[in-house]
Amino acid sequence: QFSVIYKVILTFKVILKAYENLSEQYGSVDFNKADALKDHLVINKYYKKLDNLLVYYAVTILHLYYKLYCDNSWRKHPE
Repeated sequence: QFSVIYKVILTFKVILKAYENLSEQYGSVDFNKADALKDHLVINKYYKKLDNLLVYYAVTILHLYYKLYCDNSWRKHPE
């Protein structure tokens, strides 16, 4: 039942490790810590606009893996 969640967790671990490796090269960057919150708020405003887009829901629904997963999962319960 939880094989999809397990695969998602493994995928996130791989992605996280890749980003950690990429971020090591920026370890010595000196940034202005006082502006970090302001910068975060500006970026967060942009990403909040993306949260409500139907495209994200459509992609998730139409993605072949999840479509087949749903079809196979509900095969036992046709009603």
